[in-house]
Amino acid sequence: AVNADSEKLSLEDAPGRISAEFVYAYPPGVPLLVPGEIIDKEDIDMILESESRGISYQRDSEGIRCCKQH
Repeated sequence: AVNADSEKLSLEDAPGRISAEFVYAYPPGVPLLVPGEIIDKEDIDMILESESRGISYQRDSEGIRCCKQH
């Protein structure tokens, strides 16, 4: 999935798609999503809720990279 054709999507458009990147809170650096994992709404809700409380996630700042659908 890391080397697959990918596209940047908004977090709201990502549920049901396959992650093409790692998304992890830093610190401690434990991944919430890994490449190849199907993104669900609960993942997105957790990211948005955590970010609203000041937790930083290492990810594309404008959304999330997902594998292109063919």
